Amino acid sequence: MKKLLLFIFIPQLLFSQYNTQELFLYGEAALNGKDCKSAIKYLSEYLSINTNDNIAFEMRGRAYELCGDYEKALGDFSNSIFINSRYDKAFLSRGKLYIKLKEYDNAIADFNNVLIINPRDSEAYLQKGISCYHIDNFSLAISNLSNAINIAPYYSEAYRYRGIIYYKLGNKEEAIKDLNRAIEVDKNNYNAYMDRGSLFFIEEKYTEALKEYNLAFSIKETEPDLFVRRGYTYKALEKYSQALTDFNTACKLDNSYCSYLENEIKQLEILIKSN
Repeated sequence: MKKLLLFIFIPQLLFSQYNTQELFLYGEAALNGKDCKSAIKYLSEYLSINTNDNIAFEMRGRAYELCGDYEKALGDFSNSIFINSRYDKAFLSRGKLYIKLKEYDNAIADFNNVLIINPRDSEAYLQKGISCYHIDNFSLAISNLSNAINIAPYYSEAYRYRGIIYYKLGNKEEAIKDLNRAIEVDKNNYNAYMDRGSLFFIEEKYTEALKEYNLAFSIKETEPDLFVRRGYTYKALEKYSQALTDFNTACKLDNSYCSYLENEIKQLEILIKSN
C-alpha cells in the first residue's frame, strides 16, 4: 500500500512542478506582451506556490504598474528587495515608479542602491540624472547623465535631458548640441523635437521652430500639446488661419485645452476677419 501511495505521489509532484514553471513563463510572456492582467493572473498563481521568488515579485510589480495599480506595484518591488536586497532590478523598477509618483528623493535613494550593486549600470545613472533634474539639482543631474552617456552613448534621453539643463543654465550652444545628438541617436525621439522646437520658439526663431514641430508630427499626429505649440508658432509667423486650425484641433482632441485657448481663438478669428 505504501508503495502504491508513493507511486501516485511522485508523478503528481512532478506534474505540479512542471505547471508552476509554466505559470512563470506564461506570466513573463504576458508581461513582455504588455498584457498586464494576464501577467498578474499567472504570476499571482505562481507566487502562491513559490512565495520567496524575488524575480517573480519584481515582474508582477511591473505588471501592476502597467495596469496603473501603483500601490501594489510598490508593494511587490519592496517584497522583491526584502527577499533579496542585492536584486538591483527591483531597486531600478521601484525607483522608476517613484519618478512617476514624483517622489524624487526616494527614486534617487533606489538608484544609489543600484549603483552600489552595479557601479556601471547606465540606466541607473540616467534615471538618477532625471530625478536630480526634477529637484533642480542641475550639477548632479549633469554628472549622472554624463556618466550614463559615457557607459552607453546610445541613450537619447540622456542627451535630451542634459540639453534641457544646459539651456536652463544659459549654455545654448551645448543645449543645441545635445538635442541634436539626442535625435541623431534616436530619430523617433518625439520629445527631443518638441524641446528643440521650444528652444527655437523662445529664441524667436519661428521658422526653425515650425520645422521641428512638423518633424514631431511625423511621429505623433494626435498630441494636443503639439497642436498648441505649432499654433502659437503659426501665430508668431502671422499665419493666423493655420494657427486657428491647430488650436481648434487641440480642443477637439482634449477639451481641457478649450478654456485655456478660448481667448486665443477669439483673437485669431478677429485677426482673420480684419485681414
